[in-house]
Amino acid sequence: MLAFAAGPLAQAQTQGVSKGEIVIGTEQDLSGPIKVWGVPVLNGMKLAVEEINAKGGILGRKVRLIAEDSAYDPKKA
Repeated sequence: MLAFAAGPLAQAQTQGVSKGEIVIGTEQDLSGPIKVWGVPVLNGMKLAVEEINAKGGILGRKVRLIAEDSAYDPKKA
């Protein structure tokens, strides 16, 4: 009975995680009046991802960063 109950949980997949990759996303102000804050933040995130991947990723999975520009516009964010 316990094996039957655990079966569906063991098969559940976390969104953005596969055998070889972990996908993370960010939305930053890359244009507009406060891009002077958003661009360096994204650059730091990219650097961290590069360092993590250079060391073999997370539990053997490479990290992929997806970035979107909200342009300091609440409608886009």
